Formats: sequence, structure tokens, C-alpha cells
Amino acid sequence: MIKVTSGIGAAETKFTLENGWNLTQFGETQDTKAPEMIDALTGTLKGVSGILEAKAMRKEEFHPGLYVFIFDEESGLIKDLRPVVQFK
Repeated sequence: MIKVTSGIGAAETKFTLENGWNLTQFGETQDTKAPEMIDALTGTLKGVSGILEAKAMRKEEFHPGLYVFIFDEESGLIKDLRPVVQFK
């Protein structure tokens, strides 16, 4: 049995069996999707920084803690943060 796990991204695997059981060739090409992941993280960080700036302009206090992201249903972007646990 041949089992291939690509992890993050995609993998194209090629192998050749001789006589139905003898593995004679194996090759793999990987695409990590690194640029796409970096773009997604950058967009998320920009969204969070914009929310924090808006809260600061409204004079809302922001404390270290655990927050839940509130997403906009239409755009899928982060629109607010809701505190779960705050450390003061």
C-alpha cells in the first residue's frame, strides 16, 4: 500500500510498479501554497489592526486577553473582536 500525505499545500505523486508489486520508480512534486498563506495572514493582520485602531479612536479600552473574531457574513472579513477573557 502506498500512502501519500501532502501536509500544507498540494503534492503530485507518481510511481511505477513492475509486475504489479515491485516499486521501481517514485517521484513527487510539491506546491506549498506559501505565497497564498502569506497573503491571507497579512490580510487578517491588517483587519485586526484596523479594528484595534477604531477601538482606540472610540476611547474603548483594550486589554491583553483572549478574543473571538467576529466575521462579516457578506465579505468574510473580520469586523470586530469580542473579549472572552481579559487580563487587567
